[in-house]
Amino acid sequence: MGQGQFVYHSVDEAGEPVIEVAGDTATLRGRIVTDASVYGGRNRWRLAFVQTWRRTGDRWLLAGAVAHTW
Repeated sequence: MGQGQFVYHSVDEAGEPVIEVAGDTATLRGRIVTDASVYGGRNRWRLAFVQTWRRTGDRWLLAGAVAHTW
């Protein structure tokens, strides 16, 4: 990304995201459609993602993220 090989032009939600909170851990699941140029080729990519967040004091910090096509 820093070298300009991945350029994101837009991101659209594909449905409502789901948030689950259990104590000091939260999980965010969702689907998006990105318009991106990857190594010079531009396309639309359908991605499903899961993010894990942890509460530290009064802040939520991203602890992990996974994405795959759908």
